[in-house]
Amino acid sequence: MKSKLNAFQRFVRTEALSGVVLLAFAVLALALANSPWAPLYTELWETEFAVGSGGHSLSLTLHQWINDGLMALFFLLVGLEIKP
Repeated sequence: MKSKLNAFQRFVRTEALSGVVLLAFAVLALALANSPWAPLYTELWETEFAVGSGGHSLSLTLHQWINDGLMALFFLLVGLEIKP
């Protein structure tokens, strides 16, 4: 039995969704960085987050978590897509 997908379900299943979401957040970031809220936006990126247990912890700013952690994950996924 074939189910009919509505417009939202078809959109979510396309590969364009990630590009649209990325573009939307890039526009939002540019707007915030060039607005009167720019100091608050900068302060957000410098917020410290710590992960750890016992006597060991890793404390980085939000900006560093994005650069070090999520970018490594991104390139891992890109490498897995390229690998035949």
